[in-house]
Amino acid sequence: PEADINDIKMNVNGGDIDLIRDCNNRDFLLINTNIGYIKDSDLISYTKQSKEIVDIGFTKYSKNTYGFKFNSMNSLNNGYGRLKEEIIIDPLIYSTFVGGSEDDNRYNLSISVDSQGNAYVCGATSSPDFPTTPGAYDRTLNDDYGGDVFVFKLNSSGSKLIYSTLVGGSGYEIPSPISVDSQGNAYVCGE
Repeated sequence: PEADINDIKMNVNGGDIDLIRDCNNRDFLLINTNIGYIKDSDLISYTKQSKEIVDIGFTKYSKNTYGFKFNSMNSLNNGYGRLKEEIIIDPLIYSTFVGGSEDDNRYNLSISVDSQGNAYVCGATSSPDFPTTPGAYDRTLNDDYGGDVFVFKLNSSGSKLIYSTLVGGSGYEIPSPISVDSQGNAYVCGE
C-alpha cells in the first residue's frame, strides 16, 4: 500500500521492447529477440485482499525497460499512481518444460488458450525424443535436420500433457500460429 506504480520497472535483457496499441485501444508489449517475438497482453491484475479487478496496462520507459500504469481511475488509486491496497500484477499461473534433447521451439512458436485455461502449443523440433502421447498422429521424428512440427495440449494447471504429436515429412516444416475453436479443436497449418 501507498507504493507508486510508476516505480515498478522491468528490464529486458536480450530483446527490444515495442508498445503496440490494438483496435480496442489496449496496449500490448512486443519483445523482439534474436529468435523471434514475445507478445504480452491482457494483464490480469487484482487486489490481494478484496480480489477486486484492477485495470492495468503497460508503459514503455526505454527500448529495454517497461512498467505499468492504471488504465482507469478507481477506488484503489488517487490519480497519481499511488495504491491504497496491495495489488497483484499479472501473476505467473504455472511454468513447465516440454521438449527433448535437441533443438525445440525454434520457429513460429505459438500458444493459444481455451476457455477452460488449457494451453495449446505449436512449434518445431529436431529432437528425436520429443514427448508424444499414445494414440498421437505421429510419434516419430521424420527429419532430424530440418525437424518436424509439434502440437501439444496442456491442462489448465500445466501438470498434464493431454496430447502431443509430431507432424511432418522428409522435408523442412515451419508451422503457422495455432488457433483453437470454442469446442477445443486445434488448427495448425504451415509450409
